[in-house]
Amino acid sequence: CANILLDLLFIIGLEMNSTGAAIASTISEYLALILGLWATRKPLSQAIRRGLKQSLQQGPTIRRLAKNNFEIFVRTASLLFSLSFFTAQGASQGATTLAANAILMQLVMAAAYGMDGFAHAAEALAGRAFADSDRQRFIAVCRCCGRWALYSAIAASLLLLVAETPLLDTMTDLPDVRSAASEYYNWLIILPLASAACYCYDGIFIGALRTKALQYCMLVSVFGLYLPIWYTSQSWGNHGLWFAFTCLNIARGVTLALCFVWIFSPSRWQNILR
Repeated sequence: CANILLDLLFIIGLEMNSTGAAIASTISEYLALILGLWATRKPLSQAIRRGLKQSLQQGPTIRRLAKNNFEIFVRTASLLFSLSFFTAQGASQGATTLAANAILMQLVMAAAYGMDGFAHAAEALAGRAFADSDRQRFIAVCRCCGRWALYSAIAASLLLLVAETPLLDTMTDLPDVRSAASEYYNWLIILPLASAACYCYDGIFIGALRTKALQYCMLVSVFGLYLPIWYTSQSWGNHGLWFAFTCLNIARGVTLALCFVWIFSPSRWQNILR
């Protein structure tokens, strides 16, 4: 809320444009930090006092947590690299293409919120079932969250399909940018369906702490498929870039699905709990 109000103040009220947006975001982040520290001031101080003692007592657990966090870090860094690479390649094709891609990517992120919600639900519910060694409940949770993630993807694609003109008119009033965004808009309609599986599997694997699979699936998808596909489709221009990005999301879902079948098979279930 603070970010929105500050955006209105700095961008519209004070006409500071992108500088105002940056200032608003910075103030909002620090405000969130201050509020978070204030809300957790007592538990935080107690945790600091107990932290060293517990770290010494729970060395193996701390090491495993650090290992899981590092694998998630590698996975997230690879994902951020793929997004930064996408932006850089769009920029190399001109300011209009860069602006059009930025608008479409914002709509991609907005469409992902519904699927992300079920991914977070899968993270918590599947993680609890996995910790309880209840494979039947674990599989039921995965199927339910996967089904609703797919429903969200279908709804997002349909909404994007019927709302192209009002969405683009809302995002920009520049005719050239709107025209360029419309040219590549069909990729936006495809992406929610292409991404539903990878979002849901992300939550499942994080909840079950199978972070090594997440790490390697992302590395294979980004460096084994995304970059080679982009390289071979450069003659398609920006369409080739969007094609490579769509393939990246499909590859993430397919590789994680294969890992899911292998890791969580009945024959391996008891072994991975040890």
